[in-house]
Amino acid sequence: MINVPIFPTKTDRTGYRRDPVIFPTADKFPFFTRAEPPSAVDTLTGFRMKTSEAAASDPPDTGGHGSDPSDGFGGRYNFRIGIYGWRKRCLYILILVLLVMVIVNLALTLWVLKVMEFSSEMPSKLRNLLHSRPSSNVISANMEGMGQLKIVSGGLRLEGKAFVLDTLIASSIKSRTGQPIIVESSRNLTLSSRSKNGLLNNMIFLGNDRFECLANNFKVMDDRGVVLFSADNREVVVGSESLRVAGEGGAAFSGSVQTTLVRAEPGNDLRLESPTRSLELHGPQGVHLESRGGKIKIVSLNDISFKSEVGSVRLEASSVVMPMLPTAIPTSKPAPNKNEIFQLCVCNNGRLFLVPSHLHCAAEDDDRICRTDCIISAKGDQVQIPKISLHEFMWRNLERWPDKTATVCFESQRSYTYHQLYKKSSSITRFLRDGVRLRKQETVGVVLPNIPEYPIVLLGAAQAGLRITTCNPNYTPDEIKRQLLDSESRIVFTSRDLLPFVRQATDVPIVEISDRNDVTAGAISFHEVASGEGYEPVSDVNVDDVIFLPYSSGTTGLPKGVQLTHYNVVANLCQITAPHFGLIRSGHEQDVIPGFLPFFHIYGLVVVLLQALVQGAKVVVMPKFTSDNFIKLLKNYKTDVLFGIPLVVIMANNHPAIKREDLMSIRTLMSGAAPLGASDVELFRSKTKNKINIIQGYGMTETSPVTVIQSNSLENGIKIGGSGFLVPNTEAKIIPVDGSSKLGLGPNQSGELVIKGPQVMAGYYNNPEANSDIFLEEGWLKTGDIAHYDEHEHFYCRQLNSRRS
Repeated sequence: MINVPIFPTKTDRTGYRRDPVIFPTADKFPFFTRAEPPSAVDTLTGFRMKTSEAAASDPPDTGGHGSDPSDGFGGRYNFRIGIYGWRKRCLYILILVLLVMVIVNLALTLWVLKVMEFSSEMPSKLRNLLHSRPSSNVISANMEGMGQLKIVSGGLRLEGKAFVLDTLIASSIKSRTGQPIIVESSRNLTLSSRSKNGLLNNMIFLGNDRFECLANNFKVMDDRGVVLFSADNREVVVGSESLRVAGEGGAAFSGSVQTTLVRAEPGNDLRLESPTRSLELHGPQGVHLESRGGKIKIVSLNDISFKSEVGSVRLEASSVVMPMLPTAIPTSKPAPNKNEIFQLCVCNNGRLFLVPSHLHCAAEDDDRICRTDCIISAKGDQVQIPKISLHEFMWRNLERWPDKTATVCFESQRSYTYHQLYKKSSSITRFLRDGVRLRKQETVGVVLPNIPEYPIVLLGAAQAGLRITTCNPNYTPDEIKRQLLDSESRIVFTSRDLLPFVRQATDVPIVEISDRNDVTAGAISFHEVASGEGYEPVSDVNVDDVIFLPYSSGTTGLPKGVQLTHYNVVANLCQITAPHFGLIRSGHEQDVIPGFLPFFHIYGLVVVLLQALVQGAKVVVMPKFTSDNFIKLLKNYKTDVLFGIPLVVIMANNHPAIKREDLMSIRTLMSGAAPLGASDVELFRSKTKNKINIIQGYGMTETSPVTVIQSNSLENGIKIGGSGFLVPNTEAKIIPVDGSSKLGLGPNQSGELVIKGPQVMAGYYNNPEANSDIFLEEGWLKTGDIAHYDEHEHFYCRQLNSRRS
């Protein structure tokens, strides 16, 4: 150590007294630097001085420590205290880095608080609860929660989704009032409960392909606490009204079955079978077998005995059929090779008589001898007709083909998908209900050619609970006026070309449909009202409400409004799409259906337009039918099913521009509205080399329209000159033309065709006199057309009036 007089002992120019300080020598601590004698600097005061001057002006005060000339310094030196050079720069850099880290850490903290949405407001109840428990270590800050996770008095509240990466342990998990709880797992989900000792009590396991429940007793109850299903080691209890087994294999029981009712699902047969042993039905108070919509069949290899110990055997039925009944014949004639099936009937006088099983027992009041009422039923199985509105029936398969083309204009190529039809029809519904404020069952007039917007108008009005009357666009203004007045139309949809004629016929609001965005003065733009917000269909539509009000001349007189209900039209759509009669495919392959038959007519409206849309087909809409347009349609569109009239068949046979190749995409051609000659059928078959099915059908406006149609899938279903079989759920008979009897005639006897079925109209609009003329007792409808049926119940119809389809 050396005595370095850095500070003079006397008072310097600053006025402060400074004593010498003893520092270690520079050779022992090299981070001290030695100042040069000529320019020594006082490190603390900043004054420069020479070493000799400092020594002369300030006598040494070593404080007992002298300077040794041999210490290696050769005299006194002043030293600067500090860190200099690169070490100093490193120190500054270190300080700067630490400062930056502090700032970054603070910024990140603020960012995390913001992103995680920490909130500092706490419910008063929870704050009071925490303040009353100062020893609680659960929450130490005035914190409500983080983001969607909130702290509440009962626990934690999560608003949104939570991902649990490991086990979740909780005493209870609840949702907010009115909100569901959704628990999802990408693999398996296990819910379990354990005892205090950690032993497994109950468990629910949801796997990729199975559901398992581990419990001594499993129960399913409704909101009233009534047990719907219960299972334990002793029994399985089903508390609902019925137990339905939908599988084809049915239900197999190894023990006894005790039940008050065994019933098959509607549309299916009920089978009680014992494959190898006997089947016994016991009932101390009786055994009741009932079939409300079908039949009960008992078949035995040996005898079937009906025995009553103390009572009688009663056969209560409208008819008793006895097949294989032997018939007494003279011994001189050979016995017949085939026995007919008869039914047993009773006359009014109590006498019994037999009639063939397919006929009906009937007797007229003035007859002393009973005669049969020959009523013909439909071929094939009956169809289930849903009791829903037409628009519900039309949209029930919308999710299967929302993006497929529904309608496309043959001329302008303007088209709409099924989803666009639904959306725009909903906008029309809102316009009619809120814009025009039409009430339920008021009438909308439609005076339009075949255009792709036609179904938008129809379904929009149907969803509003209104009825639609379709007018012939070729009518004169006076004819249009008469129909609109008689139907009490409140608004009319028409095209720009027909607008002047409609304005002459009515002064009600008119909606103009055009392929341009502008609108004629005084008219309402269809594009505006069809592009607004949608509207939910009216919920109080009844299936017996009138949906269509087309006009027909009936048997005589001026055209009358035919009231077709939702149920009528839905029933006929179900009938013509039944397995043996359906022509349009429904599935991945979209059929192409030409729409040149006028949509104002019941044939073009139901059979072509609505049936095609129900089946998801593409309708090529042709506003004007000409031979040139028909030829272009065959060449440009691969038609699958062609609905036409005899004129179309004749044109296909004889037009020189129509080649066989133009027709070969057609799978089936159906001709209606008039009988098709046998020669025309043969010529078409010859031209197409019998590769195309050609069929005919019969119908009328009053029957929605189809009642009879030929079928290629039924035996004797296609006959040249014939009209076909009755469609499902339909009955018909032939009565004398002169009205002398209401009983049906037998095969091959001509008379007036009368029809009964779910497709028969509700009646003429505001015309009770016409209703009494066309309806017979029990709902039979007189067609006014002459017909007969053969031994195969194939009908042959001839038109006498213009109602036929």
